[in-house]
Formats: sequence, C-alpha cells, structure tokens
Amino acid sequence: MNRENIRDVLTENAALHGFEGEFSHICVIVRDIRDAVKRYRGFLDEPEPRVKQTCPPEIGKVRYNGKATDTVAWQTFFTLGGVRVELIEPDEHPSTWKDFLEKNGEGFHHISYVVKDLDGEVRRFAQAGMPVIQHGNYNGGRYVYIDTAPQVGMMLELMQND
Repeated sequence: MNRENIRDVLTENAALHGFEGEFSHICVIVRDIRDAVKRYRGFLDEPEPRVKQTCPPEIGKVRYNGKATDTVAWQTFFTLGGVRVELIEPDEHPSTWKDFLEKNGEGFHHISYVVKDLDGEVRRFAQAGMPVIQHGNYNGGRYVYIDTAPQVGMMLELMQND
C-alpha cells in the first residue's frame, strides 16, 4: 500500500475527510537495535546512525491503553530509497512497541505523519472509531498511536512539533 492509497482509505470515512498530515517515516520494531543497525548498514552502505533513547518517563509521560507507563525505547533512523525508516527497540515496560514485538516478532509497526492540530486529528479519528492506544511527548513535540489496523491494516502515528 503506498502513501496515496493510505490517504484514500483514511479519507473515505466522512469523519476523516480532509486529513492533512505530512508523511514523516515508517517504523520497524526490533529486538536488538545494535544488531539491527549492523544488518541495515550491511545492505544500505550508509554511515552508522545515531542511536538514542526516547525521553525519560518524567518527560515522555507515556500512557498506553489509558495507563501511565515508564516505557522508554532505543531508536534510530535510516533513509531507504528516499523513505525514512525508524528502528525501535522497546524496553520491558508496557507499550505498543513491546506488545507488537511479543505478538509478531520484528517487523513493520506504523506509518507516521506530522500534523498541525494533533488534538483535532485525535478527535476526528475517535469519531471514526479509531482510538488512541498510546501517547506521549518527545523532545520537540507530542505523539499519538491510533489503532487504525482494523480499517487500514496498520498502526498510524501522528506527531505535532512544538
């Protein structure tokens, strides 16, 4: 499914008509980020990317399925054929990342868009029956993961930069 098809599926629902997100990246959940970086570098021939930890719990203020969680994750980005690919290694705390890894193993987790009005988009998706399952902060903004899997077969992340 390409970006245009995803936009078409999302805007078929009247509550989502006019979705204006700007594509940011796709995400792959991995068990060991250092090992994954070696594997990706093996076929991308790119310099080693910076691996960083997400915000600590007191800044991230992550909530998963309505409950506060101290989850943090290791993350990095590669560019593959002009597309930014995020790799995330979850920690042991409850999160969408950890649950995905336990249920599915390594693999594609979500597609991400940057939006101008995160709260407004969250309301629109909720009206369309697509709830937020995780949300939190990052250095420079906020994010939500919306359970769009029943409608479009994948998770959607929306981000708003400060």
